[in-house]
Amino acid sequence: MNKDLFCLLGNPVDHSLSPAMHNAAFRDLGINGIYTTMLVRDGELENSISALRELNVRGINVTMPFKEEVIKFIDGIDAPAREVRAVNTIVNENGKLTGYNTDILGGVEAVLSEINDLKGKKAVILGKGGAGRALSYGLGKRGMKTLTLGRTEMVEDNLAALIDDADLICNCTPLGMTKGFTPVPKRLLRKKMIIFDAVYGNGVTDLISDAKEIGCRTVDGLKMLVNQGANSFKLWMGVEPNREVMLKAANDGFIKNRDSKWRNIYFVGFMGTGKSSVGAKVAEILKRKFVDTDIEISTQTGLSISEIFKNLGEPEFRRIERDEIEKSCRESGLVVSPGGGSVLNFENVSEMKEHGSIILLKANADTIYSRVKAEYSRPLLEGENGGIDKVKLLNEMERRAPYYLLARDIEIVTDDKSIETVAGEVIQKMEVVE
Repeated sequence: MNKDLFCLLGNPVDHSLSPAMHNAAFRDLGINGIYTTMLVRDGELENSISALRELNVRGINVTMPFKEEVIKFIDGIDAPAREVRAVNTIVNENGKLTGYNTDILGGVEAVLSEINDLKGKKAVILGKGGAGRALSYGLGKRGMKTLTLGRTEMVEDNLAALIDDADLICNCTPLGMTKGFTPVPKRLLRKKMIIFDAVYGNGVTDLISDAKEIGCRTVDGLKMLVNQGANSFKLWMGVEPNREVMLKAANDGFIKNRDSKWRNIYFVGFMGTGKSSVGAKVAEILKRKFVDTDIEISTQTGLSISEIFKNLGEPEFRRIERDEIEKSCRESGLVVSPGGGSVLNFENVSEMKEHGSIILLKANADTIYSRVKAEYSRPLLEGENGGIDKVKLLNEMERRAPYYLLARDIEIVTDDKSIETVAGEVIQKMEVVE
C-alpha cells in the first residue's frame, strides 16, 4: 500500500533539501508519509495540480517560480498568504486545497534567532518576490520598519544610502546562488548589521562569508528552510516535528548533493516506449552498468514476468520489484530500466529521485499499440484471444499518467525515433541536469 504523498512543486527542484528534511521528520515520528519533488515546466502548473489531486496528495510545498501563479488553481487561501500574494504550502482537506504561507513565520523565526526585540528596528529587504514580501509582512507585524527593494533599486550608489542605518539586511533574491555574485558589495557592510541570506543551495554564500569577515552576525537560509518546512509539517499533520532532526537531514542532504558526481539514470515510461533498449544504448555510450529490473526479477525467481503475475500475483511482483529498485539505489553510476509500473509506488519514485535522475520516455497510444500488440507477455493488457487489448492499454495509460508526471525529471518523446536518436537526446539533456 502506498504511503501518504507530500510533494514539492517548482523548477528547478532536483537539488532541493526538502525531501531529505521531511522524510526524516516522518521517520522520526513514525508517520506513514513520503515526500518527493515534482518538476513543473512553463504552462504545466494547472495540469500538475490536477495530477496531484488525482493522486490524493496530502500536502504540497510550492517554490520558485510558482508561488503566485498557484493561487489560481487551488480552492482557498488564508489571509496572510492573500496579503503577500504568495503561497508556499497547500493542505488537502477532503479534496479541498487551501493555500498558506509558512515563509512568513519561518523567516521571522530565523531572524529572531539573532534579534530578540524587533520593534522599532529597520530591515532592508532585497527582492520583491514572494519570499521578500513574506519576510517584509512578517517582520512588519513584529514592529520592524521594513524597506523592500527591487532589482532596479539595488544599484550600488542607491543601496549604500538606503542600508547605511539598517539593523538587518535580508537577501531574498536568487543572487548568491552562484559563487562570485553578491547582492551587497562587501564595502557597504557594517559590523553593527545583521545579515540574513535566504539562499542556501551552495552552503555559505559570498554575502554570508563577507559578513562574517566584517564581524556581522549572520543568519543563513537553511534556518528559514527548516523553519518554514516545520510550519508546513504542522499544518499537514497537526504535530510539531523535531527541527534538529530536520536540520541534520538538510545538512546531510546538502553534502550529498554537493559531492554526488555519479548519480544513477532511471528510465521510466509505459510499455513499448523503449526503456530497455534506450537504457542499454545509453549505458553502452556512457560505459556504465545497465540493469533491467524485469530481467533481474526473472533471474531471481526463475519465472517469466507473466508467470509471476499468474502464479504469484501482482502484489508479490511489486514487492520484488521494490527490492530490486532499493538494491539499485545502493549503487552509483548505474543506468536502470525499472518496470513500467514501478512509479505506482511513491517510495520507488522518492528513492530513484534521491539517488539519480528519472527519464520519462513517452509515446502516443497508437505507437505503443503498434509496438506491443502482438505480444503475449503483458499480463495487465492481455486480450481474451491473446495479444494486447487496446481498450485496456488506453485505460492503463490514463491511470498511470499522473504517476509519470510526478516521477519525471526529464521527458523525451520516442515516436518515430531510432534508439540511437533517443539515446543521444538523453545524454544531451542529462548534461544540463548533472
